[in-house]
Amino acid sequence: MAAYSAAVLYHSIMQDSPDAAKYVQESLLIATLQLLASLGLRQYSRIQTQPRHVFLWSGASSVLFVFSFFIATIFLLKISEGYSRATIVAQSVSVLFTVLCTRAIWFSLLQPAIASGLIDARRIILVGDPRHCSDFSARAGATGIRTIRSFDFPTARAGTSVGARPSAVEVLPDTRLLVANCRRLRADDIVILTSERDVPTALALASALSELPVDVHVVPVGSIDLMAVSRITQFGNIVTMRIFQCPLTPFNRAIKRAFDIAAAIVGLIIASPLFRYRPARNQAGLPRAGAIPPDAARLQ
Repeated sequence: MAAYSAAVLYHSIMQDSPDAAKYVQESLLIATLQLLASLGLRQYSRIQTQPRHVFLWSGASSVLFVFSFFIATIFLLKISEGYSRATIVAQSVSVLFTVLCTRAIWFSLLQPAIASGLIDARRIILVGDPRHCSDFSARAGATGIRTIRSFDFPTARAGTSVGARPSAVEVLPDTRLLVANCRRLRADDIVILTSERDVPTALALASALSELPVDVHVVPVGSIDLMAVSRITQFGNIVTMRIFQCPLTPFNRAIKRAFDIAAAIVGLIIASPLFRYRPARNQAGLPRAGAIPPDAARLQ
């Protein structure tokens, strides 16, 4: 509806006669591409665990991808005749605004629904030391993530056991038994909380849990606060956590400035049809009384 309304509204302002049927088909194509891109990139599957800005940014990136693919398609198929640049700009801006607004509204409605129990929160299983599991569960619960069960490492304290209460930490002596219990619980994610001495066990356990249809996470205990303010980056052939980034060098600032100017010029050229002045005319083709002459409009 946003793509169709933008095209029809633009042609109405420009006093053209739009082909309504044509814009219906193209708008349906844009909507289908947007839906496929959002589902294909799994933008909705982790909505319960990702922050608002990530959800909005993923929507903006999908709109950019859709219109890039759409422009390339109509160009390669040679069906771009009669489809002006201003129409594409109007549709892209309208669709982007609609996607961001709808995502922001639904995200705002999702959090209270999770808190009130109307929507089932993300269900996770924790594996690690009982104290670490308790701390992580409390922290995750503040964002609507619900811990359904906690387990100790299969190789730790294998000779002891505790009651199988929902909130208790169970000690399982065998990895296969742990996998079987996790399969029965049907969780969405499994989080392994590991210390430095348990890293080999955590890697082997994650490999065993990979046969389950869930996301498996490994979180180093004691580094949760550090990971919250860092970004995972590629440093050669090593993955690191970058805390701070150096400021732009003079050369990088010059490149950024040149890109800003070039992008502004291209945007003005593309949007130039929207700025054209067309005085209202009567049936004889003469400007109507009271219409502002072009020279006067230019002076104003």
